[in-house]
Amino acid sequence: MRKLKRGDEKHSSLAREFGLTRQRIGSICIQVGAPRRTEMLEKKRLEIAALLVRDPGHCLAQLAREQQVSGSLVQSARKMVGHEPVSIKRLKKREEIKALLRHALKKGMTRSDVSGVFPNSRKIISGVAREMGISLGPSGPLIKRSRKEMAKTKRR
Repeated sequence: MRKLKRGDEKHSSLAREFGLTRQRIGSICIQVGAPRRTEMLEKKRLEIAALLVRDPGHCLAQLAREQQVSGSLVQSARKMVGHEPVSIKRLKKREEIKALLRHALKKGMTRSDVSGVFPNSRKIISGVAREMGISLGPSGPLIKRSRKEMAKTKRR
């Protein structure tokens, strides 16, 4: 009962320890006035959200391991905070794509040439190209757009 009232342990671990079901642990919680599982999860979600506010670049998988919670709980905390942390792997890939797009502009490469180097990265390539002001037509060479042209396409 003391462990339940503290609310530090998961119901499943307590259930295993005492040879009961998780549901039975939940009903005991209600009887002794301990916090419910949903309340404990919400508390943990708020703690994780606070950590994400302090360190937006934190790796979500690592955070889940450190806090000993599921990845879905960390994802819901991320949604509460409203930011999309970018992993180091993705940042490196974006930098590589930027370098490739610069090279592709000089060499007159096409969109399919660029996509061939980074398969399954179409969305990232399009986003990086948009940031750099590069037009990715379906065929033909890549085109560098002026700031005025970029502003016109944003308004549409």
